[in-house]
Amino acid sequence: MKPSEPQQQRRSTATLLISYFIFGALHESAHLITASWLLPSSSSLSAILNDNNSNIATLILRMLLGRCITIPIDNTTNNAMTIALIKHSGWIFSIAIAILCHILYKQQRLSILHISSVVPLAAYITALEGLTTDLFGFVPQQSNRGYMTFFCGNFGILLLNSSWLSIDGGRTALDVLEKMVNVTMMRGAQSGGVVTFEPTKYSHNKTPNTNNEQSSPPRHPPTLKGIRSRVVNAKRTDLSKIIKQKIIQDNCSPLTGNLHGYNKSEYTVNEGGGKLVRGFFGHTRFATSSKASFEGTHPHQWSARREYNLYSFGSASSFGGGSSDGRNRSRVVVEPRIVGVENYITHNGDFEFFRVRDKYYDVTLVQGWLENVLETPLPCTVDSAAIAGMIDLLRTQGSFALSLRYAVCLTLSNSKVETDPAVPYPTHAEYEEIAKIFESSLQDVLNASNNNSNDDDNGMITLEDISSNSDRRAWLVSIIVERLRGQLDATLPRGNATNFLDGSFRRLQRGGPSAMATLAKFVSSDAEDEELALFIRATVDAFFDNDLLHSTRIFLEDAKGSFGIMVSSSIDAHRQVCFAARGQTMSIAFYPRKGLICYGSEQAAVKAGLNYENPGGSLVHSSFDEGHNAVRLDLDDLGGEIALLDWGYACDAEPAISPPNRNLQVEKLMNGSVNVVLLQQSMNAQTN
Repeated sequence: MKPSEPQQQRRSTATLLISYFIFGALHESAHLITASWLLPSSSSLSAILNDNNSNIATLILRMLLGRCITIPIDNTTNNAMTIALIKHSGWIFSIAIAILCHILYKQQRLSILHISSVVPLAAYITALEGLTTDLFGFVPQQSNRGYMTFFCGNFGILLLNSSWLSIDGGRTALDVLEKMVNVTMMRGAQSGGVVTFEPTKYSHNKTPNTNNEQSSPPRHPPTLKGIRSRVVNAKRTDLSKIIKQKIIQDNCSPLTGNLHGYNKSEYTVNEGGGKLVRGFFGHTRFATSSKASFEGTHPHQWSARREYNLYSFGSASSFGGGSSDGRNRSRVVVEPRIVGVENYITHNGDFEFFRVRDKYYDVTLVQGWLENVLETPLPCTVDSAAIAGMIDLLRTQGSFALSLRYAVCLTLSNSKVETDPAVPYPTHAEYEEIAKIFESSLQDVLNASNNNSNDDDNGMITLEDISSNSDRRAWLVSIIVERLRGQLDATLPRGNATNFLDGSFRRLQRGGPSAMATLAKFVSSDAEDEELALFIRATVDAFFDNDLLHSTRIFLEDAKGSFGIMVSSSIDAHRQVCFAARGQTMSIAFYPRKGLICYGSEQAAVKAGLNYENPGGSLVHSSFDEGHNAVRLDLDDLGGEIALLDWGYACDAEPAISPPNRNLQVEKLMNGSVNVVLLQQSMNAQTN
């Protein structure tokens, strides 16, 4: 008896669903079989069950209903082709199944089932889903432990008006932050964290200078330290509340509940002195294919705080601490000081590859390489931690030791990424030892220039006069080349000098290894070879150019992946922070009346500033509410865009930008108190 039409419809619907689930499970099985074939040691059934936190029954259900599976790949697997084969095996298999079903349908081989049209349809849908996810990557997904699937969100605030601190000890500001976390939690609420910077030592003054005499500008910006607060959410806790509680625990007085330094002069406008701006930079995370871990929680830092000899940089108009009209230049003393350096990033997206000398390296290789060049073990396997490591390597302005490390690792003709280098990289102490030659040479150039300067030169030559003058840079390079070549030659036997990486291993003179001997393994001192001069030129350029903006620019130019990132450093946190977007959204809201800046991955989160009033009242009197004064900047996540926010320090109100980026337009926001510099990657690629 022929079934009725309703019965046929029910049978077809049921078969369509069953076929859909079966084809989905077959799709995931293709990933599993390919991984088992290519990676037999790490992709056994027990390893997969452990990585998916399940037994065989739940794994099958996950493949049938969830249409996903996690393939565990250990960190020793750095073959990009292997990972690509595992990733693309699913959609290729699904396309093959769809073609087979289509052929059978056309040949009426399925007609005996009386459902010939719905089985191919289920195969088509599965193939389309496979193309969307595996080939085009329209959903967040990865295939190794360093690439776990993340749904993340950035958020944070900058308190330009000191009333946010001084009136109620920062309580209202933390309420704004809590609201932003609450909104950002839609992107993930398994864990979260915030970093803020404060002086390593506060002054004893609680009020600004009220005397009539003019105070002298500070010779150096304050030494800052980062305070990172991270938490992993529990089943029945509110992530926004426990993040706020952790911030209070780490940053507030246990007796009063006020933020540390809330009533100190460092955060108050005072004539001649500096005014710090307190910022809180945060992130929430959701790892869909792994357990949330404390180590994987942002903000990320690769290298622990370490001290370096550092020169202070400012804007071009008041370099070295002088005023913009040059009146204070005669009192400027260019000298380094010992400063603790620590860098933090937050990131949502995927960091996949990094380019060195026109060759791209997988992030797992980069992670192993960073362990060697930074002398610091891998802090965690997530890809975002490697971004923090790259910023450690790139942010070098003001330190010859850091600039030397940058030049050795990234600019030599034989620089490459490798987890097990044939020749050990120089140590931190060795870089500092070599840097002394650069520092003494710089001082000699400054002294010689000042001795030969005219009375019309407004006094002493500053770092800016060398940084912005190509002839003076070349002069500095030539002096260092002569001195460093002499030091390198002293460590080698007589004869032509070639470097270790080219295959000519040399016997050092008696006396054992030294900083120069280590450098000689990487750089040739042969007078006929330009390698030493190019190396020193790269070091000097990094010393003058690799500020926060330029370092972020270099990273994004050489990195492949999707990025919504915040980059901060203890060197720069007294006056600036960098944001960038490429393939991930990032918005920045400016509230001039309240003296507040909110940023975040979610546009709704940056609106939190509308709901809270400054405890000290508005900075600008207006008949309109803040909604008419506020401005929101959405970074170009399609073409890629970097935003530098610089609020100045002391008398230096212009943005501190190194020469390579001084052609960029500067926008004044927040009633002129904040400089915003935008760099569009798409436009930069066209001009280059």
